Order: sequence, then C-alpha cells, then structure tokens
Amino acid sequence: MNCPICSIPLREIKAQDLVVDLCPKCRGIWFDRGEFAVFLRELTESETISPRTPQLFSPRKQNLSSPQMLEVGLSCPRCQNSMQKLNYATDSDVFLDKCEQCGGLWTERGEASKIARYLKLDPKIIEIFRQRFGPKPALGLLDGLDELAKNLGSDLPLE
Repeated sequence: MNCPICSIPLREIKAQDLVVDLCPKCRGIWFDRGEFAVFLRELTESETISPRTPQLFSPRKQNLSSPQMLEVGLSCPRCQNSMQKLNYATDSDVFLDKCEQCGGLWTERGEASKIARYLKLDPKIIEIFRQRFGPKPALGLLDGLDELAKNLGSDLPLE
C-alpha cells in the first residue's frame, strides 16, 4: 500500500499489540477495520497520554450541517476509493479520513494522540463528579448523568 499523501510505500510496524502501516515520510498511520479502536483504547490507558484540558465555551470546528462527514478526502491506500473526512466524535476537532468501502482509517501525524487526550478522563473532572455524587468508579460516570439531569430540572434520561 502507498501513503495517500506522499504516495510512497507504507511500512508495517508493531504498535501496541497491533501491526499497522506507517508512512516513513509524513508519519501518517493506516488502520485496517477495527484496529483503530484497539489502538486507541491502549493509547488512552497509557500513562504517557495526559487528558486534554477542557475548553469550556470555546468554538469548535465542527460543521453543524453535517457533523459526521465533512468532505471527500484522500484515496484509500487499501482499495483506492475516495475516503470521507470526518470529525472524530463530531466535536473533537480531529479530522480523520475513513474509507466506507473497506472500513480502514487514515490518521495524520499526531492525530491518534490528540484523540486519546480527548477521550481520557481528566482527574479534575472525576473529582468534581465524586464530590457531587460520591465515590464511583470512572466507568460508572454515565450512571450519574441521569441523576444530574434530574437535578438540573430535566425529566428526560440521558441515553
């Protein structure tokens, strides 16, 4: 496979417990279907990744008319189809290229780390949650959101 940006051959490298394809020039990474989620989970749990500082009331780059798919992007290195550019999680401000045909994902240099920082729970936010709702494990954060919605005057449970 060739890099969709540099057009040079990608090299297979071991990253976490996966073998992914890396461009030696631009440092972009190709993930086959399902690999990015595994890589991201391991990267998020890594001690080397710190959580992103919440940016309250800051403008986002997301396209409100179409928050998922923004534009036709690069050619897929696996099947040569045009990939769609998407804003990861609709508001991360990290734009990835995804092939709808083969399910692969292209990340440019540093994008995987930015997403891991976006997903990693900030200990300050967890502490605020614990002070409000008592000690709960990090994975139970969503359980308390229903109660928070009721306390804020909403009858609708969060899903």
